[in-house]
Amino acid sequence: MYYFSFLRLMKTIPTSHFLIIVLLAVCSCDKSHDALTEKMNIVKELGNSFPDSALTMLDSLQDEVDASNEYIRHKNALLSIRLRDKAYMTATNDNEIKRQVRYFEKNGSNEDRQESYYYAGSVYRDLQDTPSALEYFLKSADCKDDGRIDSLMLRNTYSQLNSLYYDVQDYTHALEMARKEIAVADSLGLLDARTLLHEGAALMHLDSVHQAHENFCQVMDLINKEETKGRYGTEVVALLHYFSTLKDKENAETCSRIIREERISIQKDLFCNLGTFFLMENKMDSALYYYQKALDEGPNMFDKYNAARMLVLVHHQLGNKEKTDQFAGLFVQINDSLNLGENQKLAATANNKYRYFKDKEAELTLKADRERYKLFSFVISSLLIILLLVGLTVFNMVNNRKLKKLMAIDSELKNMHEINKRLQEEQQQEEQVLDRTRQLLENKKQELQALKADLDNASKELQETKQQLQEKIGLSKQLLKMVNKSTLKANAESITTKVYEAAKGTYIMQDKDWRDLCCEIDKLFPSFREEIIQHLGKKTTEQQVHFCYLLKAGLTQPQIRNVLDMPKSTAWTWAETYKWVLE
Repeated sequence: MYYFSFLRLMKTIPTSHFLIIVLLAVCSCDKSHDALTEKMNIVKELGNSFPDSALTMLDSLQDEVDASNEYIRHKNALLSIRLRDKAYMTATNDNEIKRQVRYFEKNGSNEDRQESYYYAGSVYRDLQDTPSALEYFLKSADCKDDGRIDSLMLRNTYSQLNSLYYDVQDYTHALEMARKEIAVADSLGLLDARTLLHEGAALMHLDSVHQAHENFCQVMDLINKEETKGRYGTEVVALLHYFSTLKDKENAETCSRIIREERISIQKDLFCNLGTFFLMENKMDSALYYYQKALDEGPNMFDKYNAARMLVLVHHQLGNKEKTDQFAGLFVQINDSLNLGENQKLAATANNKYRYFKDKEAELTLKADRERYKLFSFVISSLLIILLLVGLTVFNMVNNRKLKKLMAIDSELKNMHEINKRLQEEQQQEEQVLDRTRQLLENKKQELQALKADLDNASKELQETKQQLQEKIGLSKQLLKMVNKSTLKANAESITTKVYEAAKGTYIMQDKDWRDLCCEIDKLFPSFREEIIQHLGKKTTEQQVHFCYLLKAGLTQPQIRNVLDMPKSTAWTWAETYKWVLE
């Protein structure tokens, strides 16, 4: 069953990952639970870089999972949730993750609970249930106090918490989580510009301007040390905004220069940042233009909120009362729709509620210990009282007997006191043994910490190797697109001109144009039409064929969408499905 997976993944997975797939295929002949667990671990590792392919391979293990024990079935379900999250598949309900959390709380290891809590937080984040997301991410983070954990997941947990607190404008807690994220990332050797930027953003909103500026300068220094600054495009555009807000013209212009030199594309959620830069430069027309684009095209209400706020301030500064009133009304509407005050209240309630139950749990544990001690003392006291009553009863019954029997009773009471004394001595000895045991456990803990440091170093080396491989893959695909574009343009300048005019929306492709385009591409790639039939079958639609030829010609998704007049979601899905065209 894995043979076909090899053929599908042959051109999309780096050579180093074939070893993972080969190991998975070899393990498939062994039906033991240990072998199945090992295969699931291999799929999990593959999913860190190729979640879609890992999901396919996980499906192929379903028969073995169904025949396995309950723990394996739940591990498989949790792994499926993890891979869907890494593949950016938004959760639509919490039914499955709730079952996994309940199971692993009772039957899983500390790492299992950490992972189930983390992905519960991710599910509720997708469902926009901020209080529940906060609760489960906090539970995942608290697993660090109970035993062995996944340190990389802990770093990601603090990052998620920072983002959630930041979105509801709880900047105090956002700063706390950002600093915890930095500490973990630094210990793992994974401290980067984005991680540091989280701290600076929170400080900025808490009016710690000097500390925020120092943080942004540190991030800027880190980016300047990189040969390929383009990989920090989002961070550079964010720094452009913050330096512009702080009136640090030198650093802001450095960011602007990097954006131009690296040809960093400005995403829609970053239009406000450019507006702030031009506002610092007193280029009011450009500032208003980008604030208006952010208001019109911003991907979420937070971007529109910031854009409307800045448009009110700029038009007020320019003395344009009509525009000021117009955008002020729009700002109020957006503010009401965001309901930030209520979100802050819900987040604070969730945070306080979680901390309350944690404190209550510790209090109940302490109370139970006290109750056990009281019970033990009560039992001993009761035994002594019973023995004393027995002695008194015997004394009353033999009151007329000889003094010898009374002395015997007295001797028996003394023996009981001796027994009690010996019990106390034994208790002290047991406490000494416990102290020695605690010391031994502390020594073992230090040994485990040393082992963890070795594992962290190994994880760092593996991460660096993965990053290098990913960069090589991206560069190869870019080079292939550039070669296809330049070759086609040189051989068929007339038809390529029409195609690119259609991509701009100024021309509609005719049947003859499509025939000419297909003919020119077939000249460059004689076997391309056969590949289309091989991958899509003979029952392909004309739109699918045209999509493949435009993709082969080097057009981007937005360009193809303009030419074929198709929905964005369909273009994205087909581009992912027809990746083989660019191979």
